[in-house]
Amino acid sequence: VNGRSPACRPYYMCIIVRIGLTQLACDLLTRHCMTTLLHQAIALDGSGPRAGTAALTGTSATIRGFKHALPSLAHADVPLIITGEPGTGKSEWAQAIHRHSERAAGPFHVVPLATLPEPRIERRLFGEPGKEGLLAKSRGATVYLAGMDTLSPRLQHRLAQWLAIENGGAVRVIAGSCAPLDAQVRLGRFSRVLYQRLALVQLTIPPLRARKEDIPLLV
Repeated sequence: VNGRSPACRPYYMCIIVRIGLTQLACDLLTRHCMTTLLHQAIALDGSGPRAGTAALTGTSATIRGFKHALPSLAHADVPLIITGEPGTGKSEWAQAIHRHSERAAGPFHVVPLATLPEPRIERRLFGEPGKEGLLAKSRGATVYLAGMDTLSPRLQHRLAQWLAIENGGAVRVIAGSCAPLDAQVRLGRFSRVLYQRLALVQLTIPPLRARKEDIPLLV
């Protein structure tokens, strides 16, 4: 990591081995020294069901760490996975990343995969004859796919193909999941290929009960 603090180097190597970054992602992470900000796989805390900036409210070490990491995390502009229990504010964390990124002037789209039937998800994401889907027409945008762990195997395969062939960095995809996707891969419930294409960076958001020192600021 030329020109970076020596403290960056061990974490940088660990992240590359663990996540299997593409060369483009490695270059981006090197530029922003992301690995110093991904302490312990970026275990971040959410605030619960409150919207807006409430998910970023607190004085705990993990909240402070995320606020420090946020600009670099946003400007890295690679796919990422946000994992956390229901109510941990995953969409708010995704929005915060979008607002601090170079895509902030563009739209932030949310697709609730868990609540939509498969045909509707497919039409929404990939379009239909004579009509572009959200992914094709959202150049410069961030698309947050909530409930990635509920996506059907067929659409997992199609999304993996789109990320590899059609996207080219035009859209930033953030995947939200209640279940850890690496565990779902080991159980044969989630596509390993899609996981590898999404998991360039991963955020884990523990529930509010894990950072009780922040509760007085949220009530």
